[in-house]
Amino acid sequence: MLALTWVYTPREDGYINVHSLDFPDKEYFHLSHESDYVPGFWGNYLRGAVLALQQDFVLKKGLSGVVSGKLPIGGLSSSAAVTTAYLMALCDVNDIEVSKMDLIKYSHWVETKFIGLKNGILDQSANILSMDNHLMVMDCKTNEYELIEKGVDMPEFEVIVVYSGISKQLMGTDFNNRVDEIRVSGLLLEELSGIEFTPSLDKV
Repeated sequence: MLALTWVYTPREDGYINVHSLDFPDKEYFHLSHESDYVPGFWGNYLRGAVLALQQDFVLKKGLSGVVSGKLPIGGLSSSAAVTTAYLMALCDVNDIEVSKMDLIKYSHWVETKFIGLKNGILDQSANILSMDNHLMVMDCKTNEYELIEKGVDMPEFEVIVVYSGISKQLMGTDFNNRVDEIRVSGLLLEELSGIEFTPSLDKV
């Protein structure tokens, strides 16, 4: 079962025109217009994807599309998944080739610099680097990762995801405050023990 459905077609006029089946309004703007962040608006991730790529590339072609998700809003890395989908679509219609690590970098920029969320790169990395029947092990500080194939003798198992019925967007919670508190705790532990605990600032 697909968690995210994203269908698009290129536009030669440079306009972005995307409808969401999960929200009543649509996103419509020209690539030459720098769109602002609007609190709570689903189109922020599309706006951020455009701005992220425009740091390194000239986007000439826009796109029209329809997006829909089956995951609860604010859960199971839904923002990272849809941002990655937007980035890949924009690269596709503009004939831009980027690496998987570049996609992770751009997606992380959208979440941290445009949306304002102080998160790391694990969500984006899991979406982009994972492979069926493999376990991904990653060091988010060095970007080094390994895909470990499922053992032939591993018994069958099922993963059950249960929706609590409560949907939250992290920007509407104390998530950023918790990140700051953990960073301060790391600094205190460093001072007391002499061991480095604080995460890399560009990863978290």
